[in-house]
Amino acid sequence: MGKGRLEAFSDGVLAIIITIMVLELRPPHATDLSALRPLTPVLLSYVLSFVYIGIYWNNHHHMLHATRQVTGSVLWANLHLLFWLSLVPFATAWLGENHQAAAPTAIYGVVLIMAAMAYTLLQRQILKAEGPHSILATAVGRDTKGKLSLVLYASAIGAAFIYPSISDALYVLVALIWLIPDRRIERALALEAPAAQARSGNAAILILSLSSLVPQYPTPCEESRGQTHLLYATEKAGVSVYDIDRGHRFLRRINLPDAGEVKGIGASARLGLLYLSSHATDDLMAIALRGDSVAWRKHVGGYPDSFGVSPDGLLLYVPLRTQGALRVVNAATGEEKHRIMTEHGQPYRD
Repeated sequence: MGKGRLEAFSDGVLAIIITIMVLELRPPHATDLSALRPLTPVLLSYVLSFVYIGIYWNNHHHMLHATRQVTGSVLWANLHLLFWLSLVPFATAWLGENHQAAAPTAIYGVVLIMAAMAYTLLQRQILKAEGPHSILATAVGRDTKGKLSLVLYASAIGAAFIYPSISDALYVLVALIWLIPDRRIERALALEAPAAQARSGNAAILILSLSSLVPQYPTPCEESRGQTHLLYATEKAGVSVYDIDRGHRFLRRINLPDAGEVKGIGASARLGLLYLSSHATDDLMAIALRGDSVAWRKHVGGYPDSFGVSPDGLLLYVPLRTQGALRVVNAATGEEKHRIMTEHGQPYRD
């Protein structure tokens, strides 16, 4: 199912939570600034809770942005998270009105740690639905910050019954840790973007199944063990390579700075070569599938924005659009063998 309603509902609940918190702030009856001094703990607890809600909104937004599908368990896990966040206004008001008191300070920490655990549960449910090689799994990694936060919350709850100021300091510390920009998901999405563009049809793509031992295509009945499935997506002045088995994770880029915009793409499993054609330079080139080195490069002319590879992987058929012919090229060396005339009335040679 889609994630649009989940995002909209969550955003609405978080907005209401912030509204409730600000409505709990009661202005003093006096008109001088000194009248605000007794309200300082209330204001500080509001600011801290506002920051926490903002952090959850930010992280929740990024996590769902990297999510492709929503399951029933994800919906319930999200409701579980919103339940604990909805208790933040209550805990904030009690803490603000009873500054330095053990029980309100500890309850504030209980709400925070339960919200953190609920967020972790939501994250795990999404990872379960997305798979171990999804964008989110790549971005989250070991989730060191999340685990550290749980430890600090637990420490703060215990410290509330000894010295509440220590608890307050730990709550602020966790907020500061999460205020530091976390670019994990943004980096993962940035690496996924070219692959997504390729899958949408805006680039020429090639999918290869490479054996770890010999460069040949597997048959449908072969086991996938020992094979790597790669996606090659052409773009301007190069080709980006992605690992299909790991959620289209970006592996590397083959840079061809003087090739212009690469249009055609193909491969010979028998020879272990990747073939590219450039419409801008009228060049045809071969790249080694192992090592990405240029095996050969030939100027063929005739605007070669596409070409074909023979079933045995030994010949390339390159159209010469200005001459109405097909250039037959040795796939191993790039040398022309002969031409096939395609215009009406011209001889045809195989």
